[in-house]
Amino acid sequence: MPAAKDDKTLTYPELTAFQHHEVEGKTIPETAQIIGVDEKTIDRMKRKTAWRDLAIIAIEQQGHTLGDYAKKLIEMKDKKKQINVGGILAKVEDNAAQVAYLKETAAIYGLYAPQKHEVTASPSDEELARNLEEAEEKFSVESVEVGEQGDSSDDTGEGERAIIPV
Repeated sequence: MPAAKDDKTLTYPELTAFQHHEVEGKTIPETAQIIGVDEKTIDRMKRKTAWRDLAIIAIEQQGHTLGDYAKKLIEMKDKKKQINVGGILAKVEDNAAQVAYLKETAAIYGLYAPQKHEVTASPSDEELARNLEEAEEKFSVESVEVGEQGDSSDDTGEGERAIIPV
């Protein structure tokens, strides 16, 4: 029987991924290779509530609190690094750390870029009626000239013509 898609439990592969990634500190690509899945699968696993709950337990068992984590995260916001510029060490913004801070903060608050979805919308009945009226006004015919049957007269005035109001 297939496993239920329950957000509050982890399957054996998910627990194995958790062990390698969170406890042993392996990267997502390393973890994916070890357990034989792609990186997107690991990302999906990490979004589960049970993963978060286990991560909190693991953090607390190591003597850390969420406050410690938050403090470190906030430090990333203004992170600087030293680079060698012509033999002189200069402190510059650590853009990689600052971007990581922003991504992590966005994830905490649940801020994600909208995914691209194709949507085909059907116009409402009112909109269809309005469009039809506009088209009729634009293309209305006020009169039609009809010649007699078999008449192929030109504009020379020969033949009889009738005007039929529409």
